[in-house]
Amino acid sequence: MEAKTINNPSILIVDDSSINAKILSSWCTKWGFLADTVFTGKSAIEKISVHDYSLIILDVLLPDISGIDIYRKLQTIKYKADIIFQSGLSKTEFKSRINTDTLFLQKPYYPVQMKELVEFLFDKNSIKMLA
Repeated sequence: MEAKTINNPSILIVDDSSINAKILSSWCTKWGFLADTVFTGKSAIEKISVHDYSLIILDVLLPDISGIDIYRKLQTIKYKADIIFQSGLSKTEFKSRINTDTLFLQKPYYPVQMKELVEFLFDKNSIKMLA
């Protein structure tokens, strides 16, 4: 199967830390994506309701709605974006909260670690990255 190219695939970054969100957004832009950022679960749900994202990078611990609750809502409505969870929680703590094989990165992490996960997902879906 030949890979399809999507011009500027879009990513939603959900993180209550504006610094983390800004850094992650700059990485995603460098890799050739359009990146939207939101800082609360409510804002994430609003964005998701009007936009089809290729990927959602979702913080687990948000001030209003947990990333896990957002994930469950997305499953209920059969939203098609891939999810990468990120958190200061350990992987063991994360897995104790949700039984899923969804990708997870423990903060802090290096750009290359996130890029490898994004490349894995886009390769799986036959989408080419720019960088």
